[in-house]
Amino acid sequence: MLTLLQFMSYADEAASPEERTPAMSTTNAPAAAVWTDRLEAADAIFRYGAAIDSFDDEAVLAVFDEEATAQYGKNTDVLHGPQAILEFINGFTEDCIWQHHFLNVYRADIDGDHAKVLVYHTSHQLFEHAPDTVHEIVARYHNELRRRDGVWRISKLYMEVLWAERRQDPTRYLEEIGGSAAIWTRA
Repeated sequence: MLTLLQFMSYADEAASPEERTPAMSTTNAPAAAVWTDRLEAADAIFRYGAAIDSFDDEAVLAVFDEEATAQYGKNTDVLHGPQAILEFINGFTEDCIWQHHFLNVYRADIDGDHAKVLVYHTSHQLFEHAPDTVHEIVARYHNELRRRDGVWRISKLYMEVLWAERRQDPTRYLEEIGGSAAIWTRA
């Protein structure tokens, strides 16, 4: 996956001389660095969502800092380390057929190599034990990120669960429009 800076560099190389991005002035450099940090911190959050939805254990481990902690709602214990976090996620989604996370980074406050990130979360899961029922969770993540070796990773995750419900489709609308044909499923 390319970082924003890598993408811009490649795009600039492919452009004609007239289309290339002008050199940044020293007065704009600090502002650009702040925006780049915010985008790259947000990208860590989006990598987290895609890793969970695609059931990619290696990607889940890679998005967490080696000293990460996580707590998924007030009814769970604080988890310590990427492996414990992955085991919790896999236990919760053991018979999950598919899941979809919509994550929106509402705020990213950067301070050097540390960031506090507020993320709005809506997820849907379908489980084998209830194949006609979608489980929806609405929450906020209160996350902290740490940058090591130039890569932002989640160092602290707290999921503030605001709402959860189960939904069914008695009208069979999903079937009518050709769903559910999930591409990412647990192997």
